[in-house]
Amino acid sequence: MSAGPSEPRQVDVRLLLAFVCATAFAVVLNGTMLPVALPEIGAALSLGPVALGWIITGYFLVNGVAIPFFGRLADLYGVALLYGVGLATFFLGSVVCVLAPGFGLLMAGRLVQGAGAAAVVGLGPTAVSLVFPPERRGRALGLVGAAIGAGAASGPVLGGVVTDLFGWRALFAAGALFGALAPFAFRVLPRGATSPGGRFDLAGGLLFAFALGGALLALTRGAGGGVGDPVFLLSAAVAVVALAGFVLRQATAPVPFVPRVLLANRGYVWLCVATLLLVGVIIAVEVAVPLPLARLNGLGATQIGLVLLPSALLTIVWGPVSGGIVDRLGVAAPTALGAAACVLALVLLSGFGVGGPVWVTGALVAVVGAGTTLAKIATSTGVSLAVPEENLPSGISVNEMVWISGAGIGTALVSAVAAARGGTPDPINPLHAGPGVDYSDAFLSLAVPLILVVLVSAKLERTYRKGRRRGAA
Repeated sequence: MSAGPSEPRQVDVRLLLAFVCATAFAVVLNGTMLPVALPEIGAALSLGPVALGWIITGYFLVNGVAIPFFGRLADLYGVALLYGVGLATFFLGSVVCVLAPGFGLLMAGRLVQGAGAAAVVGLGPTAVSLVFPPERRGRALGLVGAAIGAGAASGPVLGGVVTDLFGWRALFAAGALFGALAPFAFRVLPRGATSPGGRFDLAGGLLFAFALGGALLALTRGAGGGVGDPVFLLSAAVAVVALAGFVLRQATAPVPFVPRVLLANRGYVWLCVATLLLVGVIIAVEVAVPLPLARLNGLGATQIGLVLLPSALLTIVWGPVSGGIVDRLGVAAPTALGAAACVLALVLLSGFGVGGPVWVTGALVAVVGAGTTLAKIATSTGVSLAVPEENLPSGISVNEMVWISGAGIGTALVSAVAAARGGTPDPINPLHAGPGVDYSDAFLSLAVPLILVVLVSAKLERTYRKGRRRGAA
């Protein structure tokens, strides 16, 4: 038996896990506090709905693009350095937002915040995976998921309280406090590079960024303004051209931006496919469910928040439990069980939740949250075992980037189906009766990628067993 991964790095495992959980909680909390303050920001800076929307959208666009950059640089220079740089960047962006006199600087600060937060999103799971052995990794990642759930659950409530008492700038001041944790990264995280002496393919990275950024922007604009929107057409064209250039660069560069060993690893590729199919569901549900609750059930913002609160609270408890299940059962069964639970919940949500009793909607959204949590922890654990340690930061970061991309795809799918089925009298789901056919059909459409997750889950178990054997060798 070899020494555990944490021993050569002389890392305090408990302190590392606490630090990663704390920073993950802080970044998610900062993001979920902000939406409730948008009306006050709009009134203070004379901003309309489009500008306010970009304060949220721009953050996530930059966040998704920056994640693989941090991962690849962490391969070469170490997790601790890049994690600290990310937190310092988040601190800088927060300070800019606090001082911003108008939309321009506020938007710039949000983009810098999004770039900094990418280090926490991509490298937090990496740090945990580097120091925890395979048989304990699922539970550790589950605790990180619980911290994220706690941030999501408490963000809207704390955001409302802070905004009412101190104003919207206080939210960004809190973000500056979170970013000030940067120096601790060098003390508690693994410092050594996993792949020292390598090269960073800047050209490939830029092509990758334009391809991903253009695709995410096209999805956002296409869902809101349709395929005739000029911004959609331009961003889609940029994405296609950049993707072609990235594929060519990936094939010809001596050391490409995405390590070739990742794309040659079938288990890793299947895990990324499962992540892409899975992730959009919970985000799309969280984005779309408030709309029929307001339109058909007549609920206000606070009431809608209470309906969605059980799902966020359940994640706090269910995350560590899910990790323990993955440690015992492997990757394939939890992925399939989580996705299957979501399929059932979505069919019922489509049939009885749209326009039905709000407690039914809340309960079914909670089931969707529990199912996606179980499946996400399973796929994340699988990725940490499928990838060689020297490429672990890149491998996990690319998978987290896929997670962000899937969120955009899921939201766009719901919006497109709801728009296409608006005014249609007959629902696809025979369980549904009454108004809200557009959202009934939209929620039903989300079951399709989840059925595919169940089908591909059988391909994941070999990866898990191989990783367990490698960890025990």
